[in-house]
Amino acid sequence: MEIPIQFLDLDRLRVLRVIRIDGPDWNSFTGYIHYRRHFTKDYNCKTLDLLDDLIFEGVKQMYKSSTRYIDKDILFKGEYEDYLRIIQGGKMIELTLKLTPQIPHDKIWDLVGREFTEYHLTFPFNLQLLGEDKRLNHVLNFGAVTFPFDSIENIPRILRTFEKGNSAGTEQLPLGTL
Repeated sequence: MEIPIQFLDLDRLRVLRVIRIDGPDWNSFTGYIHYRRHFTKDYNCKTLDLLDDLIFEGVKQMYKSSTRYIDKDILFKGEYEDYLRIIQGGKMIELTLKLTPQIPHDKIWDLVGREFTEYHLTFPFNLQLLGEDKRLNHVLNFGAVTFPFDSIENIPRILRTFEKGNSAGTEQLPLGTL
């Protein structure tokens, strides 16, 4: 069967990132978070930058066995939705990562009283329950990670390329209902 596909306009090209999260032995689940970034001449599925590293580091701090699962350039109409089908299903909650600047110890005295910004990134967190009882004991869905102090000026620019994934195909649960 031949099906024509339509190339997206340049301003709609994206990079899809999916991280697979496996619960600990005492809490059987597999989960996925995903997000999109703007595709550019300098940024595509083969390149990772500070934001990608921070997101992955934050998830790894919460769940050690997390892996990068999908890194894909989204170039055609309908392609994003096709990839979401791979990870959809199950229960959905949100996972939040808080990004804060890492203040160097030698600068603390100079920075007392200054105001800085922290950033909260939220992701749809698709949970696929494993095991016979189909219930979760505990799901950690909030983490924090620090970014280098010398990147403090670049973080807002990098964050403008971030898009929270959508949660199509999942059952939305209010927080605290698991």
